This record gives sequence, C-alpha cells and structure tokens, in this order.
Amino acid sequence: MKQLLAKTGLLVGCILVILCPVHGSSTAPELRSIAVEVHEVHELVFVLFVLAEGWRQDPNLIDTSTAYFLEVKSYFAPFKKHALVSKWRKNLATTHYHLQMDAANYRFNAQERLVKKEDYDHLSWGTSDRLQKYLPALEDFALQSRFRQFYRDHLDHYQSLLDLMQQQASLYSSLNWLEEHFPRRYAHARVIFSPLGYGKHATNYQLRDLVIWVSGPSQSPSLSPQSNSLATERMLFTELDHNYVNPVSDAFLADIDRSMRHRSVWANRNKVRGYGSSYALFNEYMTWAVYLLYAHDKHGEKLAGEIAQRVVRQMAEYRGFVQFEAFYATLLGMYLAQGSQVQLVDLYPAMLAWCAQHEKTLFRPAVF
Repeated sequence: MKQLLAKTGLLVGCILVILCPVHGSSTAPELRSIAVEVHEVHELVFVLFVLAEGWRQDPNLIDTSTAYFLEVKSYFAPFKKHALVSKWRKNLATTHYHLQMDAANYRFNAQERLVKKEDYDHLSWGTSDRLQKYLPALEDFALQSRFRQFYRDHLDHYQSLLDLMQQQASLYSSLNWLEEHFPRRYAHARVIFSPLGYGKHATNYQLRDLVIWVSGPSQSPSLSPQSNSLATERMLFTELDHNYVNPVSDAFLADIDRSMRHRSVWANRNKVRGYGSSYALFNEYMTWAVYLLYAHDKHGEKLAGEIAQRVVRQMAEYRGFVQFEAFYATLLGMYLAQGSQVQLVDLYPAMLAWCAQHEKTLFRPAVF
C-alpha cells in the first residue's frame, strides 16, 4: 500500500472510524479501517481504577493532571466503598492490563447488561477473559453510579480528544509504512484510549485484528503544537509496530537469546522493569528504533535528527535501555545501505550478529 490511505472519517458515538480503499487482488488482508475509540466499558473500568486509587500504586496508570480526572474523582466519590472497588484495589498492580484490555470486548445492551462481542473470546494476553467474573459487579456499579449518563454527558469532550488525535497522528501513514517494511497484514485496526490513561500501553499481537491500548493525545502546555503532535505520533507508532516486529522476532527466538544473553549490557536494572526476557528487551529496542526509521523517511533530515536525539535520550537515560543509541545507529546504517524499501525482516540476521558482538565487547563478569 504505497498511498496515504485515509480520507473518510465517521464518528459514531465515541468511535472515529476512518475508512480506506482496498487495493489489488492479493489474498493477504488489506487494511480497510481504523477505529479510534473512547470505549464505554473501557472507560467504566478506568473510573474504577481511579476509585481504587491506581495512581498511588503506579504513577503511570492514571493521568491526574486534568480537569476530567478531578471531575471523575468527585462525581464517583460516593461509590468509593462499592465492593468491586476494594476488590480491585488489592491486586490492581497485577491485573489492570488484563481488565482494561478485556473491557474493550464488551458493550451494554438495551437491558443495561454487559454482553461480549462475537469476534473474540478475550482480548487480553493469555487464555481467558479476565473481566468476565466481574460482570455482575460492573453492571451493579454502573447502575448505582449512573455511569452511562456520565459517559453520555461527556461525549463532546471525548469527541474533542478523538478529533485532536486524528489531527496529531498520521495513523494511515504509520500503518502504510509498516506494511511496506514488514510481512504482517491486518484488515482492521482499533486504537483504544481513556482520557484517564497515562503511560500504561498495551497490545496483543496474537489477535487477528490490530488492537492497541494507549493514552490520549498529547496536550502538554510546555510543548509546541508540533512537539505535541510528534509525541502522539511516537506513542502510537511504538505500540502499533509491536504487531509487526514481534511476529518477525518469533522466528529468531534462539538467535535473540544468544545475542542478548547478558541483561546487564542492555538494561539499567534500576530502570528497566517488566522486560524480563531477552526477547522482550530486543523487541523494545527494535520497536523504538523502527519508529526512528519511519521518522527519518517521513520528516526530513533536520527534524528527524532532532526526534532521534530526544528518543535516544528518553530510551537510554530515562527508560534505561542503555545501548539504544548504538543499536539505532547500527540499524539505520543497515537500512540506508540496503535502500529504504528494504523488508526489515531481512536485516534481522545482521542486526542480531551485531548485538552478539556488541555484547561480547562490553560484557564484564561480576567480580566477587
């Protein structure tokens, strides 16, 4: 798909559906639509995260800086002692990803009951629907708190965020580029966010469709409009591209294990958490480096260089992926040497060989 696809946007409820034409006659699925959603049941789950004081357990879970957060906190305060709130508070740190992901697989029917969509049994990682056992309690909370009315009363706010994300993020440009450089194809994509969400992003590349859970569009008052747009673009791209990078990495599992044997070379142990395997580390390095290849192609040399400087600093200094600068420079050199239309799967063997040699050069065994 060489062309920029999207032009038609349809707003239904709080789902912005952007339609795209189907090109060619390949048997592989062609991307037909992206739905960008402030999903009602997903939002219900985030309201409960607020009442369970999820931001105290993990500062990256809830954006506490907005007027909307304060309104949610105030409006739903009388229901803070609901049984579901205390139940979730106890294990929110280990369950929030599964709960928010599976929430996007449900809708309210005409009888105010939560019903599952027919396409999937569950959307979260693993083998089961982690939200299902809470459905009666969720329905009870929604009824008692009049959550659905609260959601309807805020449709204009949600729509303004959907509009802003569409303005800031070139979703079709990103997906077109990814499908030009990776073999994986999807017919449909969903981008799900809550105005309450902050930095806990997720995707499940095992699904038939591409689905990502992210934060809302960047609105930092300390950033220029261009910088806010670039922040949103990067946020979306580095979650979208897991759905293209991870399937390729699956074919190189043994090579990745051999190339990143010593975690101390690649990760600051005080900063990098939640990436416990060589596979997870490599994919995080690769997804962010691939974003910089996209920025190089899209934004021109000067702006792409500025973006790269910021991302290198964020990855190496703030997030603790300490070899990111060298990793990206190596990948960029291979990419440019092969030509910008290269399939990135073809660079994996050489990139993994470089990782192995780089690690061998830097690794120093601990001395006791």
